[in-house]
Amino acid sequence: MRSFPPTLAARLAQIRRNYGPEWDEIYDRLIRQLSAAGVGQGILREGDTIPDFALPSNHGRLWTASDLVAEGPVVLSFNRGTWCPLCSAEMQAHADAAAKIHDAGGRLFAVTSHISADGVIARRTMALPYETLIDADFGVALAFGLMFQLPQEFQAIYADDGMNLPVYFDNNAWFLSVPATFVVGSDGVIAYAFRDIDFRERADPDVLVRTVKRLTAKRSHSKSRMPNLARGPNE
Repeated sequence: MRSFPPTLAARLAQIRRNYGPEWDEIYDRLIRQLSAAGVGQGILREGDTIPDFALPSNHGRLWTASDLVAEGPVVLSFNRGTWCPLCSAEMQAHADAAAKIHDAGGRLFAVTSHISADGVIARRTMALPYETLIDADFGVALAFGLMFQLPQEFQAIYADDGMNLPVYFDNNAWFLSVPATFVVGSDGVIAYAFRDIDFRERADPDVLVRTVKRLTAKRSHSKSRMPNLARGPNE
């Protein structure tokens, strides 16, 4: 039986050790180029309201932004797909945290543009206990400020290593999204945003759980202070 390190940070560190210093240097160079080009500057942050959208899920349901937050806080985690080992590790860590997020009063959704058959099969094999929203052509990622085009130099490097983005995303534009995770309150306002363009870094699941707990407590407190309009003013 395959075992995983106990924390997401440890899993990510193990993956980096496995792919070695050569790829770390390549990714360092890519991050510098993305930063110099201003990638990430327009990503939504704490205090922003999420845009309106509608996306289908892998369970066959169409979700709108208002549907997602209707019952309380929601965690939205954008990932590049199962072809990315770092994203797969994050997806598994979220699977481990899903019950805690639910018990805290929230719901968890992944968002991906990885629509090829290999991605569908891999997600089914992982048996994730949360739904994945399918963002074909990166429309919602663009609205969140996450989408960018992989520089041409790195398109060749990715392709030579078998990372065939045109197949994964069913287009030839070599678009990617910054992996980012947002915790959104029932008012649609972002309470927590992990938005690092260095895709080797990911949000700590424990922080997501704590943020959902805080938002749930705030929502419950607000409800308890609402007047009972069914009662008369003098009752």
